[in-house]
Amino acid sequence: MSLDDDAQSELRELADAHRRRIPRVVDGAQGSVIQLDGREVINFASNDYLGLAGDPRLARAACAALEASGNGSGASRLIVGNQREHVVLEAALADWLRVGGVRLFNAGYAANVGVLTMMSDAIHKAHIAPTAVSTWEESNVQSAGPFTRSSPRGASLDSTTLMHLLLHLLLALLVAVVCLYSGRAFWAWVLPVALLLGGIGAIMMAQAYRVATPSIVVPFEYTGMVWGVGLGFLIWGDVPDLWIWVGSVVVIGSGLYILHRETRRGAPASPPAAAANPAGESGAPTS
Repeated sequence: MSLDDDAQSELRELADAHRRRIPRVVDGAQGSVIQLDGREVINFASNDYLGLAGDPRLARAACAALEASGNGSGASRLIVGNQREHVVLEAALADWLRVGGVRLFNAGYAANVGVLTMMSDAIHKAHIAPTAVSTWEESNVQSAGPFTRSSPRGASLDSTTLMHLLLHLLLALLVAVVCLYSGRAFWAWVLPVALLLGGIGAIMMAQAYRVATPSIVVPFEYTGMVWGVGLGFLIWGDVPDLWIWVGSVVVIGSGLYILHRETRRGAPASPPAAAANPAGESGAPTS
């Protein structure tokens, strides 16, 4: 049985059990009353708590921003995607909240990851002598190679990263159990292995962003597209066309070039012994 036949069989089973969900169509703007599948109904299922999804003032402002700045940022904010609208909005929110600064995230998940990572870093740094940390960061800023950022932890795994790895492991085991229970022995090992490898890869990329600048890491992250093409061929038999081959060569070539260039510039500086033993042998603070 092919993957498509297996998916169609599951859809039929869901439909027979009245459990297959088909999205309903909304016409017009969101609000307390909406047009749903051609009928006017009162909307009790929305998460538009502030009623801004259909606010005409926001619609006009969005149209003006699209006309002025186009349809997308073109890159992440750390590279060349920090649009003027981002800066103005964050400044306005900071002034409204009466705080020193505000940072916007594009989704709730991204906000949670950013905040939890920051809290984890703060807790970790609280256990290191501040003087030693300061000394190391100053030395790294002055003498570290291009692959290193000023971070006292370097590429070490923190508790958040280990928790992510554990969650991927538990998810892989759960998928394996479900596949075995439903009689899909082949997918019982393929999917868990894919989940584990994907989780490890995501963790390694996150660690890379901690110890290197984004302009160095991003080309290597784009190799995920090449892996996706390979998996598409192995699993679904999708044959890459000429442009995919050209793009793959460009992505791999740029990564190899950056690796060669940054390696020639010099190796990263290692942390001083004082960071491992902040008090020093004499017990006095490190200067």
